[in-house]
Amino acid sequence: MTRISDTLHCAVSRRTVLGALASTLPLVGYADTYPSRSVKVIVTNAPGSLTDVVARQVLGPMQKITGQSFVVDNVVGAGGIVGTESVVRAAPDGYTLGMVPSTHAMLPALYKLSYDPVKSITPISIVGSSALILCVSPKITSKTPQEFFALSKSRAEGVTIGSPGVGTAIHIASEMMAAQTGMKWLHVPYKANSGLTTDLLGGQVDAAFLGGASAMPLVKSGKLRAIAVSGHKRLGPLPDVPTLSESGLPGFNIDAWVAVIGPANLPSAVVTRLHQDLQKALAEKSVQDYLRDQSVEVINTTPAQALDIFTKDIAKYAKVVKDGNIKGAS
Repeated sequence: MTRISDTLHCAVSRRTVLGALASTLPLVGYADTYPSRSVKVIVTNAPGSLTDVVARQVLGPMQKITGQSFVVDNVVGAGGIVGTESVVRAAPDGYTLGMVPSTHAMLPALYKLSYDPVKSITPISIVGSSALILCVSPKITSKTPQEFFALSKSRAEGVTIGSPGVGTAIHIASEMMAAQTGMKWLHVPYKANSGLTTDLLGGQVDAAFLGGASAMPLVKSGKLRAIAVSGHKRLGPLPDVPTLSESGLPGFNIDAWVAVIGPANLPSAVVTRLHQDLQKALAEKSVQDYLRDQSVEVINTTPAQALDIFTKDIAKYAKVVKDGNIKGAS
């Protein structure tokens, strides 16, 4: 699997970058005056989600840096499609932006979208990345991934693995893990993270991948046991929890990233200004410390690097969806 850290070193053709960032608006003096009023940032996930947590932490310093308000608007629905549609329909003036998760790269394989996930947007930066944490319920005695996989094969009915919905990053991670291990399992989709977490705690489902913000308090308090992480390296707060890649699934890697985007044809001067200001915001110690505690790795890609990651992840997840015969929720 391609890692974000690897992708950052990949070249993107000048023609592709210029095409993605081409402007249809006058640029003279634009960077000097932008932003001159408040900026709406559409977060395509619910309050408390990884995307929302990252957005609120990063946008606070952005207000201080620019002197203008960056107002979060959670536009939730259809796995992020509704919010992204609002972004791509907005005027390309920099006053409506979006914060999207890595699900942005999964949706094209699952649904017929009204927008193109690459051509209909202007990538600005991927600002954070977090591995998912594979947690088991208190009723499961497995302490390692290998023990959990063996348990699934020993049961006639296998094990149950929950997710907050079909086609989410958590669901895709579960499908990839099952495909590589040959484990017996049943997918249990929920409508939201809250119901999934409640049933995992109560033992109604055996296991689930959770985001760091959701998992860490429950793991630290002993209410859930973390047995693996989905990323390419171990998490700082959980140094003893192995990656799936080092647990018999070589190359396994799913990083749940969060990206800042705008509508297509955002002026290049605005893109440059936003990227520079994001660099300053992400460099603040308070932002880095908070996100680190939430198991989020601060990343600040260039627009070209973000575009490259989008393109490669869309292809990667299209294969997973096809191989797993995964269908989007109706």
